[in-house]
Amino acid sequence: MNKLSELYRYFDKHRIYLPNELCKSLEQLIREVQRLVIEFGVYTKYHDGSLNLAAHQAKENAWIGGWEAIKNQVPPARKQLENEFRKLLGAASSPIKQMPVANRY
Repeated sequence: MNKLSELYRYFDKHRIYLPNELCKSLEQLIREVQRLVIEFGVYTKYHDGSLNLAAHQAKENAWIGGWEAIKNQVPPARKQLENEFRKLLGAASSPIKQMPVANRY
């Protein structure tokens, strides 16, 4: 939870460098993962043995939901960020030229 808060503060401080649509997408992702972490965190206050079956299932669903959001949504968001930074740096539109390999023989 602390790391998500740090991420959001950093993102919010630097959002001026990114397009609005990307900011909205990133903010939505951060808030969704944060919600799932909070949901899971509620259950960590209790020993597993003290949870009834429904609460144990809800805890597991929150854990799985958080992991799925991170696993499935963070890589595309990272790719979006990388692409945007490449555009800002002027590197997105120029194709990569392959360096010639020196003949060693």
